[in-house]
Amino acid sequence: MRNEVKAIYQNLEKRMHEERVQTFRKEQQAILSWINSFNYGNMQSDKLARRQEGTGKWLLESKQFQKWLKADKQTIFCLGDFGTGKTVLTAIVVEHLRAQFRNDPSIGIAFIYCEYNRRKEQVIEHFLSSLLKELAQQHACLPGAVLSLYEQHKENRTRPSASELSATLMAVAGLYSRVFIVIDALDECDGGCRAKLLTNLLRLRTLKHVSIFVAARPILYIEEEFEDSIILEVQARDSDIQRYIHERLPELPRWVRRDGLQAEICHDITKSAAGMFLLAELHFNSLLGIPTLKALRGALKVLPTGSKAFDEMYEKAMERIKNQVPNETALAMQVLSWITCAERPLSTAELQHALGVEIGEKQLDEDNITPIDQMVSVCAGLVTVDGHSDIIRLMHYTTHAYLNKSQEKWFPAADVDIAEICIAYISFKEFDSGICSTDEEFEARLSSSELYVYAARNWGHHVRKVSCLVPGLLSFLDDNCLVQASIQAIWADGDDGVGMEYSQAFPRAMTGLHLTAYFGSIEAVQALLQNGVDPDPKDSYQRTPLWLAASEGHDSVVRVLIGTGRVSVNTMSIGRYTPLHIAGMNGHGSVVRLLLGTGQAVIGSKSRTGQSPLSAAASMGHTSLVEQLVRTGKFDVNGMSRSKSTPLSLAAKHGHFDVVKLLLSMSQVQPDQVTEGGRTPLSWAAGNGHESITKLLIDTNAVDVNSRDSNYGRSPLSWAAENGHTGIVRMLLKTNLVDVDSRDTECRRTPLSRASDNGHEAIVEALLDTGKVDVNSTSQARYMPMPQFNIEGGRTPLSWAAGRGHVGVVDLLLRKGSADPSLESASGRTPREWAAGNGHQAVAKLFDD
Repeated sequence: MRNEVKAIYQNLEKRMHEERVQTFRKEQQAILSWINSFNYGNMQSDKLARRQEGTGKWLLESKQFQKWLKADKQTIFCLGDFGTGKTVLTAIVVEHLRAQFRNDPSIGIAFIYCEYNRRKEQVIEHFLSSLLKELAQQHACLPGAVLSLYEQHKENRTRPSASELSATLMAVAGLYSRVFIVIDALDECDGGCRAKLLTNLLRLRTLKHVSIFVAARPILYIEEEFEDSIILEVQARDSDIQRYIHERLPELPRWVRRDGLQAEICHDITKSAAGMFLLAELHFNSLLGIPTLKALRGALKVLPTGSKAFDEMYEKAMERIKNQVPNETALAMQVLSWITCAERPLSTAELQHALGVEIGEKQLDEDNITPIDQMVSVCAGLVTVDGHSDIIRLMHYTTHAYLNKSQEKWFPAADVDIAEICIAYISFKEFDSGICSTDEEFEARLSSSELYVYAARNWGHHVRKVSCLVPGLLSFLDDNCLVQASIQAIWADGDDGVGMEYSQAFPRAMTGLHLTAYFGSIEAVQALLQNGVDPDPKDSYQRTPLWLAASEGHDSVVRVLIGTGRVSVNTMSIGRYTPLHIAGMNGHGSVVRLLLGTGQAVIGSKSRTGQSPLSAAASMGHTSLVEQLVRTGKFDVNGMSRSKSTPLSLAAKHGHFDVVKLLLSMSQVQPDQVTEGGRTPLSWAAGNGHESITKLLIDTNAVDVNSRDSNYGRSPLSWAAENGHTGIVRMLLKTNLVDVDSRDTECRRTPLSRASDNGHEAIVEALLDTGKVDVNSTSQARYMPMPQFNIEGGRTPLSWAAGRGHVGVVDLLLRKGSADPSLESASGRTPREWAAGNGHQAVAKLFDD
């Protein structure tokens, strides 16, 4: 009996443990999805699938790559022209890294693929959060810095800034003994975002154990950033191109298989491709369907060469499409126009539904769905499907560039057609019932109506481009059930970390005027106003059409609404943001001028967090707006928000140099004002790695370089040392005013302790060189409700570095700092035992030697 009870108890305990583990994993996954819901793994699989056997072997075996792989703090800049196969090579590099370090948890690998057709979503916050997510999910448990970031934002359902993401990324990267960052197609990233991404890559490069691989076209301003890197010029090897051609030869007619002809085709295409895979593919596609030997040899003789050949080849491909039977030509033009003009990449099912819409019908006829293989086959090789992500796309960036600039020639009415189809789709009878009341009902709706989310979220963008009233639009806007259903599809998002009942997290009581103001459709706004609608209704978030138009920067809509004389320019959202607040925050200068020009905007209004329009503009780096608002003379430039932030501290914290410079030029600005968390602008700038801003502040001679924050008692040097900002540490040391060995009030840790913990070798060396640090200083214990935040007492800088596996730092501390390797932490462990216990045998060996 006793054994049976024991077995029942053990079984119950096992089930409870499994449930706890499952709950823990779900919570961790929810946090990772909150960081970034996009999965670059599918893109990696799709791009790797394009590899031909043996392709890229030369790169992996090259001296440059091997040097990058084995040595710390290396950057490879892989440059090559259009179509040379850089993306496939990048995928091969990622796969190689994953395979080589699959069983080593101390190695972190993160990668992103920049894509021309994702520029709207691939902003700097997206890239930083993607890299952070990839490194965080590889860790045994979510790092404390990630949990802390999540806790800061989850209650108010806010998103972290680029500055916060950058600091957290640096902290998480410091947890690994080696980190590899791989970036493909940097040149396809939007210009402003590209500069910010480069800044963050250079910041990561200050960490000795971080190695970076970047692929891009040879563009001067990108090349200049990598002058001191390992340069690897990419050109498709002739053998790789020939292998590709041989694999495709069976697609040609049987008569091509005669002796010598296949070799002739292979030779001529390889020669004219001149190291460009894409050109070889286009050349081969141009031979498909040629009926005679004479025509084939004639085509081979005139194959264009060089990067200018792309437009000529695309022109020929479009001519081949035009020469198909009318139905095939029409289908191809529909496919190409949708893929070219869509606001984001489309799945195969989305495009099938789009082309299946019949204007005037109230539902989709499944018998009107075109098979995907038929869509691809009529497009003369210009369209392909990514198998893992199920995205139908153009074959290359240059294809999109060609079709985009020749849109007027091939499909001039594309945006009108797309807008009309989107409006027809969201007006289908199945949405007459209005909103869905549960997540399950909402998901069932989206699952059966593949185009619904795209159509709801993007119809207005297409309408705005054509500047006309698209048929069916006013009818849709007049149907409240259809409008509310579409609003749910626009704002309800299962990937935002809300959890259960996410489908109900969207604004209610929005009107058709709200929607048209949000999208900036001036013609629709004017038509609705002429029809007598209320120009100033509020949704459940207390936002008016004017508020939404101001938020999105649609100045023409703002002007029309103000012109009615029946709207309030000071309506506050539930966050107490006015139109002036939100326009300033989002950098819409023309809207700010319109609002100020009314003479009615309340300048001194503050949001629920106590933020003024001036603080909002400063926090986002909108220099001209800050200047415009300051000139009114109605803002307190030192005014604090509820969290004690000032315009200067926000600009310094988020790295907005021009705003900081502008504010410091004003005599009334207090450069050393104690702000959020008891930190000064210098503390924020130094901790977040903003070197030029740190210098600006120090050069005022009006800041205390040893200021301590109120939460942890940490100095600017402590924050900079922990986060790996070598240049800032050296700048602070150069003042000869800093307390090099200052201890914080949290755990009595010094800048040396924190730099050693995170493996910042150059900083450790700089601190040791001062001769003013206690290399054997010990930390105090810290106990927190969440065990992962606990800190054991009695740990020296050497103990921290050894436990983390930082070989270079341990060597420095022993050799240059004369650190005592026999000192034990509170648990009785020496630095060597910390290293061995955490699996860092290379570090443990240093103590044996």
